[in-house]
Amino acid sequence: MKTETALAELTTALKRAHALGTVGELLGWDEQVNLPSGAAEQRAGQSAALAGAQHAAASDARIGGWLAELEAGVAGLSEDQRTVVKQARKAAKADPKPAHQRRQGPAKHLRVFLGEADRWHDEPLYEAIVQKLRLMEIAGATVYRGILGYGAKGH
Repeated sequence: MKTETALAELTTALKRAHALGTVGELLGWDEQVNLPSGAAEQRAGQSAALAGAQHAAASDARIGGWLAELEAGVAGLSEDQRTVVKQARKAAKADPKPAHQRRQGPAKHLRVFLGEADRWHDEPLYEAIVQKLRLMEIAGATVYRGILGYGAKGH
């Protein structure tokens, strides 16, 4: 297979896996915001089906072959193309995300207000909080950006 063909096939596969992932994120957001009562079971089925399709796309066995071919001919690739191959290899080595599991039972809603400049160990505080919540296996977290507002001290 030619390098151009392998790169085109790899790029198409990566874009498909990414698109399925973003649709899953949107579906999760919609579940939190718009889900009508009584529709949780149907949404869980939709989320599971989509997660399965995204996992299948991201773990396509052909990706490894395309990467091997492109890595063998890396000298002939542009800097942008080498970056795509490098990032794809990094993603291929990463642990796959576990399949979506629906949690049921009592829930709590926590709202935290932060400034965009707030930082924790040289990273945005909101990113640090979301990463920590993910490690704690908290069911979900969303960061919203406020356009305008005031609080207790905003005379």
